[in-house]
Amino acid sequence: MCVYLSYIIHCSIFVTKSQIKNAPKISFVTDTFNFGTVHQGDPVECQFHFTNEGKSTLEIRKIKTSCGCTAGSMDKMSYLQGEDGVVNVTLNTRSKNGNVRQTITIISNDPVHPESRVFIQGVVVVPE
Repeated sequence: MCVYLSYIIHCSIFVTKSQIKNAPKISFVTDTFNFGTVHQGDPVECQFHFTNEGKSTLEIRKIKTSCGCTAGSMDKMSYLQGEDGVVNVTLNTRSKNGNVRQTITIISNDPVHPESRVFIQGVVVVPE
């Protein structure tokens, strides 16, 4: 039974070359934002710009963050062929100290990159 279930799962993610050619494709301008050095408690905001370089509508299904201190949002979740979009990210540095690197995962219907990751990083110092 485990072999059969494994086979079903494997086959369900199989995508043909033709499907990939006509699929949506998320492409980020950059995948990392370095905020430099900030004081603990200062909020950090940034944007990650992307384009749907595919041939069908890109659907953003979910945005996940690696920590409750980080939030990601978007104005809309569907992007036509050639359309640009933005992922807005806010980092709360209140409980941070030292080097910080947070991951934001964008889950979409791009069959090649169903989970795209972008990063926000920098140094948080405690004010004297």
